[in-house]
Amino acid sequence: MRRAFFFVFCVIAAACGPTAQSARNTDRDWFLCDVVEGDAASKEEACNAVIADMDRLAGERAAAYVNRGVLRGNQMQDARALADFGRALRLGGADAQAFLARGVLHLSRDAFDEAIADFDAALALAPDWSDALRERERAMIWREDAYYDRLDQVEEGLAVAPDNPSFLNERCWLRAVAGEELDQALEDCDRSLRARPDDANTLDSRALVHLKRGEFAYALADYESALALAPGSGRYVYGRGLAQVGLGRSAEAKANLEAGEAAAPNISRTFRRYGVGAS
Repeated sequence: MRRAFFFVFCVIAAACGPTAQSARNTDRDWFLCDVVEGDAASKEEACNAVIADMDRLAGERAAAYVNRGVLRGNQMQDARALADFGRALRLGGADAQAFLARGVLHLSRDAFDEAIADFDAALALAPDWSDALRERERAMIWREDAYYDRLDQVEEGLAVAPDNPSFLNERCWLRAVAGEELDQALEDCDRSLRARPDDANTLDSRALVHLKRGEFAYALADYESALALAPGSGRYVYGRGLAQVGLGRSAEAKANLEAGEAAAPNISRTFRRYGVGAS
């Protein structure tokens, strides 16, 4: 579900946030890009001009990227908005406003883990920032609600088709990611695999359950089986590395973690969101 995305510009502008990242020019383009008032088309045109002006301070251009990203998010241009927030962070470095704005957009898309990661990044820079604290709390509540909503839907499906391997796998996966009812999650995955033995996705789900239960030899076996079915998966290679970390096989683990990250960039961040990591 795509939720409404709206962020008042005064929250984003550095002068209104927890820190002031650069001196503000008083010229027309900066004013139109930075202030709350004004129509979206004029504001975006002004932000474009600020971004294109290579003589400006990097902080001003980064803030203009954030403001333009908010405009695009309000217009449901999610990919373009995310690109702007990424450019702002690359240009201006770690910036609480950019993290917060990107987190709000992630939250509007129900990308709860990504939103929470960005709110955490904003709070690491500005620990008492009320806007970031409020948005993080909202993301936590919505994520929990979404988990139970989906779990209820899967339960309803299983009530009609109790041996459906896809439903069983999804319930196993949901429980594994949440770290809840891991014994029942393992039973669900086992039942799914009895019905559909050569399913890499279910092997992946069961491997995560084993990782969270500290059963690293079983996790390794499941990742090896998944890789036999999908040899190019960076996700499974990285999971194999995590299992090897748990088994104390440091050299093998290092090689697999690096290979997994190379094949699936940012997979380490994904696993950290699941609650497991190499360190």
